Amino acid sequence: MGTLLRLTDLAAGDAVRLPAEETLFRVLEGPGSWLSALEVDGEGQPDNGSAWFQEIFAAPDARPLADSARYLFKIEIDVHDDVDLDAFHEWYNGTHVPEVNPAGLLGGRRFRALSHERRFLATYDLAHRHVMESDALARVRGFAQFTDGVTIRHRSILERTSR
Repeated sequence: MGTLLRLTDLAAGDAVRLPAEETLFRVLEGPGSWLSALEVDGEGQPDNGSAWFQEIFAAPDARPLADSARYLFKIEIDVHDDVDLDAFHEWYNGTHVPEVNPAGLLGGRRFRALSHERRFLATYDLAHRHVMESDALARVRGFAQFTDGVTIRHRSILERTSR
């Protein structure tokens, strides 16, 4: 099945009780204040499929979230029923991820929600904290020909904490 990812929104008090195998992120921009991430080898179905995403793509420079850069960008989207998913994946993996890399969104990884076949999550290491505000990213940002067929659910900038 490949790598599975579970992201959990946390209250500040929950953050101090995380198991060692989970990575803690402080939410700098976006909904919530803390987020934990757990990556596991996807042998078998996880107990709670609604919280899990399966990795479907990783750029050559991608790395596990526990080894991510200090700042991380996370985006969760729904792709509408009228969009050809094969064409969308081909564009996203083959065009979009390589285009945003020189602008500072590094190590792109994509995941599919186990609970929703048209819900996807992408994570990128940020070259620096303010990449999202750069002119370079503004020129390549977005969903190109798929814009009308995509709904953005959440966008967040996260800071990985050390324990």
